[in-house]
Amino acid sequence: MATYQPDWNIEHLITGDTFYLTQRFGRAHFGAKMKIFKVHPDGTLQRFITIEPEFITTPKGLEIWRTPITNVYTKGTYIAVIKYNGEFTYSNHFQIN
Repeated sequence: MATYQPDWNIEHLITGDTFYLTQRFGRAHFGAKMKIFKVHPDGTLQRFITIEPEFITTPKGLEIWRTPITNVYTKGTYIAVIKYNGEFTYSNHFQIN
C-alpha cells in the first residue's frame, strides 16, 4: 500500500539548496527514515540517499528531514518516500538541477 502525502509539497531544488521537510509529532509514521529516489523515464527508481529524522522539542514538536543538495544529484525528477509498518508514504515529484 502506498499513500500520497499532499502536504509534502517539495519545490524545485538546485545544487547548493537544502532538502528540508518537517511535520508535527504524532503522525502515524513518526521516526521513520526518508529516502530520496530519482525517477527514471521508464518509471524505475534509483535511491540517492537515506535521511534519519531530527527531532525538535517544542510544545507541538517537530520532526525534520534535511540534507544538502550536492552535484551528486543529476538533473531529473525525484520523489521522497518513507516506509513505516510495511506501508509507503510519498511526496510529489520534484525537480533537482
